[in-house]
Amino acid sequence: MTVLITYPQDHIGEALRRRLDDAARPAGGVVYCPLRRLQATVPSESDLRAIASSDYLIITSNFALTLYLERYRHLNWLATVVVLSRKMATQAERYGLPHVLTPDEENQRGLARLLATLPHARMAMLGGDLRVPHDHIPEEIPRIRIYENMWNDELEQSAIETIADGAGAAHPIDRILVTSPSSYRRLRAIIGKIPHRFAENPTYYALGPSTADIIREDGGIVIVPESNDVLRRAVELIIGNR
Repeated sequence: MTVLITYPQDHIGEALRRRLDDAARPAGGVVYCPLRRLQATVPSESDLRAIASSDYLIITSNFALTLYLERYRHLNWLATVVVLSRKMATQAERYGLPHVLTPDEENQRGLARLLATLPHARMAMLGGDLRVPHDHIPEEIPRIRIYENMWNDELEQSAIETIADGAGAAHPIDRILVTSPSSYRRLRAIIGKIPHRFAENPTYYALGPSTADIIREDGGIVIVPESNDVLRRAVELIIGNR
């Protein structure tokens, strides 16, 4: 099999990467090609005041969490930080944050259920410029942009070259790990330009139901891992479905 991972290679543990390489190598290989470039932005003064005055700060992106911990945590040490996964919680706790919550299911639906149990309080959500469709987050919660998810013709061409170099004509890509709805949309455009590098009906592995729903609506075959530690579980599923 030939596998496309639309996630940074260094964000996957070395032991798991080796197992994936071993599973794919006999008849293909693994291509790592994140379909995004994340860039920090500068919040407005009113946004900074909202961060400083919130009782709960909701963060669903690893990049947003890193930015918060490195640039904005000094504004509000008392806020409870609500993150999407146990891995993110561990990162926050390493920085000494005293109050961190995670949902019982590491996706937007689990997050929405958790938010519904919290007392009425001042909340803000820190994230990027793109919004997950049907993300289940109450509209009344302010969204503060601290980064942007960039994509342009130059980045697309670079991705096309990376994929074309990594996927041989004899072994087109037939397993694809997709991390977000925006990555899937960008991938579909790339497939349209180099269709010969992809199997006719590849199997997709999505990290959450929002991405999976979009793939299904497009007629694709998609597998979603169980609710927690989804990245590791998705890679395990790829390894197991040789």
